[in-house]
Amino acid sequence: MTPRLDARRWAFLRNAASYVRAYNSDQQARELEPAATRRQCATAREILRRLQSQRGLLLADDVGLGKTTVAAIVACVVAAIGGKVRVLAPNAPMARRWHEELSSHVKSVRSLIAGACKVSVHERAKVNMLAGRIIISTHRRNVGNRQLNCDLLIVDEAHRAKSEHSLLAKELRASADQVANILILTATPFSIDATDLCRMLALVGGDSAQDVVRDAAAQLHRLWAGSYVDASFAIEVSKAIQGALEKLRPWVIRHSVESLSAQEKKLFGKVDLDWTIPVSPATTSQLEILLRADRLLSLAKKDGSRDVARTNDPRFHVGWKFLKEEVESTSCRRADTEEAQLVQCHRSSIAELLGREQQTRHPKMNGVVTTIQALVKQGERVVIFCDHHKTAGELAVETAAMLRPVQHAKESTELWFEAWQRILQPTVGELSRRSMSAFTGFLRWLSSPGVCAQVARQLGEVPPTAAKLATRLERTPARRNDTNRLASEALSLWRHINSSPSLVETMKSSAGLGRFHATIPGAALDDPPLVAVCDLPKGIDADSHLFRLFHRSRDLVLALFNSPFGPDVLITTDQLSEGFDLHRYCRHIIHYELDPSPVRTVQRNGRLRRVQCWAARSGLPLRIAIPSFRRTRDERLVAVMHARLKQFDLLLGGIGTAQSLLAETGDSTHPAQMETLVRLNAALKPNRDCFVAY
Repeated sequence: MTPRLDARRWAFLRNAASYVRAYNSDQQARELEPAATRRQCATAREILRRLQSQRGLLLADDVGLGKTTVAAIVACVVAAIGGKVRVLAPNAPMARRWHEELSSHVKSVRSLIAGACKVSVHERAKVNMLAGRIIISTHRRNVGNRQLNCDLLIVDEAHRAKSEHSLLAKELRASADQVANILILTATPFSIDATDLCRMLALVGGDSAQDVVRDAAAQLHRLWAGSYVDASFAIEVSKAIQGALEKLRPWVIRHSVESLSAQEKKLFGKVDLDWTIPVSPATTSQLEILLRADRLLSLAKKDGSRDVARTNDPRFHVGWKFLKEEVESTSCRRADTEEAQLVQCHRSSIAELLGREQQTRHPKMNGVVTTIQALVKQGERVVIFCDHHKTAGELAVETAAMLRPVQHAKESTELWFEAWQRILQPTVGELSRRSMSAFTGFLRWLSSPGVCAQVARQLGEVPPTAAKLATRLERTPARRNDTNRLASEALSLWRHINSSPSLVETMKSSAGLGRFHATIPGAALDDPPLVAVCDLPKGIDADSHLFRLFHRSRDLVLALFNSPFGPDVLITTDQLSEGFDLHRYCRHIIHYELDPSPVRTVQRNGRLRRVQCWAARSGLPLRIAIPSFRRTRDERLVAVMHARLKQFDLLLGGIGTAQSLLAETGDSTHPAQMETLVRLNAALKPNRDCFVAY
């Protein structure tokens, strides 16, 4: 416990309105929402209060409630009163996000603390730790060779270090005597195994709660694993969970979306629980392909001629391309064996069956692509998550084939360039030579044929002069139901680009019109409105328009997707499922493939359900779909996720995802288990917020 945490120094957190005024008057890129800031300031105050008397705690708010903001305020307070703070972020992009968040709060916090010391934020692990410094590094950087000595250690997304054998977990245990206080951030503290939570409790000093947490987890395991339970068991499980929640109270602070005030809940919008994507069930021919592939790979594995993919690989059930590649690569070492004859038989049969199937799109892929096509026609954006790069690549190619590029009469790019220059040039101020070159590149991109066609669709009729076009851009909403204007959103996008060295370099190198086709999505008129963040599929030529749809630059893709410009469809793997915002103009999310852990599903949904998300700003609901290919393993995987999410709902409250799966899969839970679940929900409802105590 550090002696610097004097409550009188951070009493300003009781008056959230004064903090909002101080922050917003500093001309930040975004303004704080009073309703959300009131809760966040109260949470920061409670964290500081608890750290006066205990080693640490977990902040386990739902995804999207602003844990980073809360922790940033706490870090700035500790640094402003002379403390030393370290932040461990999971990766470099999230470390940059931490740097932006902390830097935006430093001045506001210092202005409200009498006698505050100078505070500096550093994104380099080798900077010396001094009073008033906040040093940000990643989980893996210099692990084993760094000293974590500090007054406050903040570990973001700590569930990534849940294994006791991970390097970070070992480092945290070894450095326990170097850290005065520790704050752990994780939206999903229970994961699949309660052991994960117990390990995190040990780090913050909550050893006394571990036994009751394990007992509650064991009771829940009986609930989901048993074929029959009676009403008395519901009472037993309810008591076990209530006991665990009571023991966790000192060590965990948690808010759920459902526990928010009505005023703040409006900032997150509503969720449409009835959105489904129709998928045709597997035919006899399709099932034969899957069964023969499973047998073929089993024989190849037995022969030992090569390393083969998993038999019954989940990727086989959601697309044909990867299955075909694996089948074509199988062989036997000896051609005169019975196994070799069987392998050849299965290969020939699968090739014949696949040849017929590939004349049409895979049933699940067809249902999803058709849905995406309809959404884009309606002017909506959609993000699709896959678990594997192969699947994401195949889905991107199939979707691109269905999405026609935006067609509109071609206007002079110079007309658009002059109009955007009239709008943006007076507002950007003095720029360095490097930034000016990037600014020119940005204007060229806004004036490229693809973006012009996209914006022209918003305008309807394009005025004939640059002056009149500039006026229309300043007055036209960025999207339907949006209060922001096209001109203001273009300025916001430029400011974001100018704050990122990598994005500045991208725009600078693309200042000539000829390079846009290969560097920045949305510029080419003949490109479909799609971008994919995954590995490039085999067989795509570098000169093909499909090549331009695949981008590994996450910063660029995120910047464009969170603006009204550029691609409307984002297909990605789980590399964008955690710590990134996708919510500003998108309210549709499709889980094409599922990771086995409900943690990942919850994190994905949190990319869209955030403060002032598009669902809240547009007044239209957030829509989440988890389609399944019925009669195959894919249907079973979705059903398993359904059960795991129900357990999340029961333990933590506020996730609110399990209900949306009912319409997709039907409820496979035993009737007695459903009755028990209802009883448990009723018994625990008054205690859903028992983690929160202030």
